[in-house]
Amino acid sequence: MNDGVKNGSSVDSSKWRVNETPQDCGLIPSIAVSLWLGWNGIVLCLVLYAIILANSLHRTVIFGLMTLSLLLPPDFPGKAGHKLGDWIMLKAEKYFGLKTIIEDEEGLLKYSEEKAIIYAFSPHDMLPFGVFAFNPILNRVPGGSTMHCLMTSAIFNIPFLKHVYTWVKAKP
Repeated sequence: MNDGVKNGSSVDSSKWRVNETPQDCGLIPSIAVSLWLGWNGIVLCLVLYAIILANSLHRTVIFGLMTLSLLLPPDFPGKAGHKLGDWIMLKAEKYFGLKTIIEDEEGLLKYSEEKAIIYAFSPHDMLPFGVFAFNPILNRVPGGSTMHCLMTSAIFNIPFLKHVYTWVKAKP
């Protein structure tokens, strides 16, 4: 790593902590990423199928499951869902080949003991990078064992997505 210039001052890259995961786009990581990100398309396809092609029994089952998903609490089924969310994040780390660089680990540790730290990202949308890159199960951020990603509350009004995003430690 080369020393860089940041805001007109020299940056010592020898103090940086680099965590890099080799990319693995195999079957298991692909399934995990599909469980995490695939619900956006699955919900749309289910609604279109129910409206256009489904018979009354299929339509009733689809809309019944969606209604049940909206009525259940976001952390349903509890620890099993959170374990699934942890597994999804560990596999997504491999799928995307996550690389994080911490410039001032000592400063973050010191500051995180005193106050809460907020990381802001742009762009932010339905697929938040923070849910993935700073998930506590990945141990990427110093002092980040209680981290949560804040998202728009609109996501938590979509069937199935509210459960998946809660399992991966997102909050409205």
